Order: sequence, then structure tokens, then C-alpha cells
Amino acid sequence: ILIQLRGKENADPKAVAQLSRLRTLAIRQKVPSALFDSLDERLLTGKEVAPASEPAYLRETRAILEGLFLRRRGVSDRISAEDLLKLLKAKQQAVVSRDLSFEEILLHTCRAADEQQVEDDASFLESFGEIVTYFDRFDQTSNTINRMAFIEGSDLSEPALRGLLGHRQAFEAIEAGIFHALFIDPIRRDAYLTRYGARKIQALVLGLAGLVRGDLSVRDVVGEIGKAAEEERLYGRIRQYVKERVQTTYAELLAKDELDAFLHDLTNVLMAKKLIGREIPLSLVQRVILDLKKEAFYVNQLLPQVLSARHGGLREDFIQNSGLDRFYVEELEREYCEVNKIDPAALDAIRR
Repeated sequence: ILIQLRGKENADPKAVAQLSRLRTLAIRQKVPSALFDSLDERLLTGKEVAPASEPAYLRETRAILEGLFLRRRGVSDRISAEDLLKLLKAKQQAVVSRDLSFEEILLHTCRAADEQQVEDDASFLESFGEIVTYFDRFDQTSNTINRMAFIEGSDLSEPALRGLLGHRQAFEAIEAGIFHALFIDPIRRDAYLTRYGARKIQALVLGLAGLVRGDLSVRDVVGEIGKAAEEERLYGRIRQYVKERVQTTYAELLAKDELDAFLHDLTNVLMAKKLIGREIPLSLVQRVILDLKKEAFYVNQLLPQVLSARHGGLREDFIQNSGLDRFYVEELEREYCEVNKIDPAALDAIRR
């Protein structure tokens, strides 16, 4: 690698990553780092790293996977927890960035293994198999949690929760806290996480911790998540009913007499349609009406100002302080532009 770099004006980022991997492997085998320093000084003096054509996490992934072939020569016997952790974090970055290059690198490694006929190499198969197993765990965990968090009314079954508990234990064995870093924190940072999605995530986090301590049962945790999911479904049905039936600013519904009568009619209608099996909590109806009042204020008063002044900051302040889900706000904006024949491109300016 050094000889190839010596003939180039700039150092290739991929080659530099490979050299870094060799250094790491050498340190683990107690090879003096001074040997590498001496070689670098003789052959790389004055070289600058060329601009990277791919993100650093992809270059590191490529170097780690290519390093598996070095292990076939007895440099190391298996992938380290440190490297496994780097690969999992790289996979998480690729998922967030919607970058398919990560999977392409993995497939390339598989093809290279076939071409070099390493099927009988137990060391390689063990290391690569361990990586694939953790990637499968990653996908299963990510899909389960994301479905629960982002699909309206989605809950969690007992087998699914047991699976998550097993995956959590496997990830935490690599490094404490990595389960949260890979699967919980990114979802909580997602701007489109709804209030009910956040509530289900919190119930899952507390539930998993309780299962580990032995304070809670699987049924307890599933039940708590199920309560949030049921209320989420009910909220959506009430919201739809109110929007369809009440052509007003909803102010008069906050008066107790009108609200009680409306709640009675609403319960009868939804029960007749078999959409609910019990009485609707008054507090939930009040929340729906209050949210609809906020939506009406935004559409009738604030949104015209935001679009006219292209004031994205004012829009963001409203979303943060109102407690409304971003998804609903964007639906209101889209409908407003359609009704008023405003170019949808105007929304791009306020959503940046």
C-alpha cells in the first residue's frame, strides 16, 4: 500500500483507512508502532489526503471488512468488540442518511469471499457470520421499534417484546448504552415523532429497564404500550369525527353543557360503527377540540403571515410550542395551498 501511495501526488482516503486498520491490528498483535511511523516517514512525507469521495463511516466500514481477509493469515482470530461497534454505528448512520452504499459494501465483501474461496476458512466465517448476525439483530430491532413509534395505533406483541429484550442484551454486551444510541435516541430526535409515538417509546424504554431489573413482566410492558396505542387510535377517530361534523372554530364546544351533549352523541355514533367498545374519556375529547382550535388559529391567522413573510422561524416556534404533531401541521399547509391555489413550492421556503 505504501509503495502504491508513493507514486501518487495525494494519498487516497481508502488506502489511508487501510493503513490505519493495519496499525490497529498490529497494535493488538504487539507489533511496535514505531515500525509504522518509520515507514510512513520514509514513504509518505509531504503527502496530503485527497478529498474523500465517500463519508468517513463508509471508508471505515470498507477497511474493517477488508481486514477480515487479513485475519485469514493469522493476524487476528476474530472481530473485536470495538470494530463491531464501529460497524453498527456506521450502519445506523447509513440508515439515517438513506445511504445504500453500506449494503453494497457488505455485498461486495460476500462476493469477494466467494471469489477467494474462503468457505473452508473457519476464522473468516466466524467473524463474518458474527457481523451478519448483529446486522440481522439491528434490522429486526429497528423495524420493530420504528413500526411501533411511527405507525398510528401500532402496539407491540409479547413475542416481539421478548425479541427486543434479547436483542437489547446482545447489543449491551458489546457496550453499555449502545442500544439507546442506535435505536432510541435517533427516534427521539426525529422531528416527525408524534406525541403518542414518543409516549410509546418512553413506555418501551421504562419497560425494558423494568424487565431487566425484574420489576415488571412482559404482560405489564405490553399492556402499557397497548394503552397508548389504543388512545392514539381513539384520538384519530374523534379528531376525524369532529372535523367532519363541526364546521366552527370549536369554541362553543368547550362549554360544559355543549361538550357533554356532543360527547354523548359522539360515543353513540362510534359505538354504533363498532369503532370503540367503551365510553370516551372527556379529557380526550377536550384535547382533540383544543388541538383543532390550535390548528384553526394556525391556518386562519398565522400561516398567511408565515407564507407572506417566508418566516420559517415563526412556523417552527408554533410547532414547538403548540404541541401539535408536525405531520398534521404539514397536512394543514398542503390543504391551505390547494384551497387558495398557492404554489406548493412556497412551502419549501418555510420548511428549511
